[in-house]
Amino acid sequence: MRHADVAIEEIKQFLGSSEEQKHHFITKWQQEVESKLSSIQVAKQYLGGIRPAENHVHLVKWNEPRKFIWFTHAVERKIHPFHAVIEADLEEIKKWGIRIAPGIYIKTLDSVGDRMTGEVGFLLEADCKLPQSMGDDVYVEHYHPQLYATMEGDVTDPFLCFSFIQMLQKFGFQTKGQKLERFASLEDTTFTYLIPLMEKERF
Repeated sequence: MRHADVAIEEIKQFLGSSEEQKHHFITKWQQEVESKLSSIQVAKQYLGGIRPAENHVHLVKWNEPRKFIWFTHAVERKIHPFHAVIEADLEEIKKWGIRIAPGIYIKTLDSVGDRMTGEVGFLLEADCKLPQSMGDDVYVEHYHPQLYATMEGDVTDPFLCFSFIQMLQKFGFQTKGQKLERFASLEDTTFTYLIPLMEKERF
């Protein structure tokens, strides 16, 4: 556990926990390690000679089903448009006592004039219990195991998604489904694009 960078205090809590609590600990640690491995791989490639001006595509496979909670919003069209509503959504999550994994996810659904419609989402921990009533603009969605193309982006680059999809098509990838943007925290202005791909035998 220490090799996985698990804190000693958490190991003590784990050893004294019930079987259900241990399951939650292990799931949390697995997700944290997965995130760290992804970051380390990006850092390794960068240090291996990647020029900062270049964009690079990575493939990430979600091997297990995942469950998200989504909050629907209509907001003003601007840079980082959903930033202002994320904090309120996190407060709702806290109020309901819902356990979530690290990370904030965004889905942009529509953009007309100076208004945008989209969703702010959070990855639910395994066996997380939800309140019976959460409001009409909140729902839970299940994601099956999926292969994603990912690229690091910045909220100030309005053309990144377009160039990303063009790059994928150039190399013969077929996209499917809704793209996601993942922010590590509320303060971040950089994020990871996740675009689902059609899986083929060569993957």
